[in-house]
Amino acid sequence: MDDSKWLEFNIERKIRGILADQKYDTDHLFGRPFLNPYQIAIEFLYRHPNILIELGMQFGGKGTVQKKALTRYIAHQLGTRIQDGRIKDIEGRFLANDFLTKLSYKKHDGSEVESSNRGKEYLSMYRLAKETD
Repeated sequence: MDDSKWLEFNIERKIRGILADQKYDTDHLFGRPFLNPYQIAIEFLYRHPNILIELGMQFGGKGTVQKKALTRYIAHQLGTRIQDGRIKDIEGRFLANDFLTKLSYKKHDGSEVESSNRGKEYLSMYRLAKETD
C-alpha cells in the first residue's frame, strides 16, 4: 500500500496520539514505554473502528495475509519514515525474538490475536522521542 492512505487518513497523527497517551512514571529510568505494532493497532482500531474497511486491510496476526495486515503496515510505515527522517519525534527499537514461542494480545472486545512474528528475528516497537516528553 502506498503513502496516499497514510496521508489521507492522518494515520501518523493518530499513532502519535496513541503513543502520547501512554501512562508512565515520568521519573522512570527508561522513560516512556514502547508499544509494538500490535499494541498500536489494537488501540488504533478501538479509537477508529471503521479504519480497516476504509483501508481495505485485515488486523494482522497469525493466519493473516501479511501484505494486507494493519500491524505490518504500521511497522513498515513508521520504520521507513523514521529511517528517512520524515518522522523525527517517534523512535523505534526492536525486541529480539530469541526464545520467544508465542505472543498474543487481547483486543478491547475481549478477542485475542496471536502475533505472526514468530520465526522472525525481531519485533519492532515505538515510542515518542524523549524531546516530546
